[in-house]
Amino acid sequence: MMLISADQIKQQFEKVAINMSSLPIFNPVLRVDTLGFDVTDEINPEGYVMGVLITPWCMNLMLLPKGELRVKEGDKVMFTFPSGIYEFISAWDETLGHYLSCSLFSPMLVFNEQETALSTAREVLTALFKAEHQSLTDLQQAKRAETARQQTDAAEQSSKVANHHVVSRRGFLTAGFCNESER
Repeated sequence: MMLISADQIKQQFEKVAINMSSLPIFNPVLRVDTLGFDVTDEINPEGYVMGVLITPWCMNLMLLPKGELRVKEGDKVMFTFPSGIYEFISAWDETLGHYLSCSLFSPMLVFNEQETALSTAREVLTALFKAEHQSLTDLQQAKRAETARQQTDAAEQSSKVANHHVVSRRGFLTAGFCNESER
């Protein structure tokens, strides 16, 4: 299987840009560009070459398989990076073949120049591999909150049991008004 180059990705999406240029999501100050896609880069997920595709309508993190991709077009695949879990969608293009794509920005109307988009792409590639940039999904946040609540409830129950005072028969019969030392 031949590995697709960053230049081939760029050329293919420049062709797509011609058809996209009339849409309202198209940002005319931006052009198609790529960042990453270095085959020798050791930080890429195993079996993939990773990079960012910048277009006038979207910015996507892309994974290109080094071998055969075993998912169908449109399937979703989760990848874990130090900064979190990301959902990629399997896609296929006549020129590029199969690839996985994770949307970073769409539309691209927040960018007022190409260099800002490139700088953002660089930061994304760096931040992916730093745990301090972890951003949890709503579902992940809810699960963590539920786990924390359950742990708090369990600790409170344990504390109640530990602080439970054993009442003697005399204390029970006198409703606790009798001092145990008076027996």
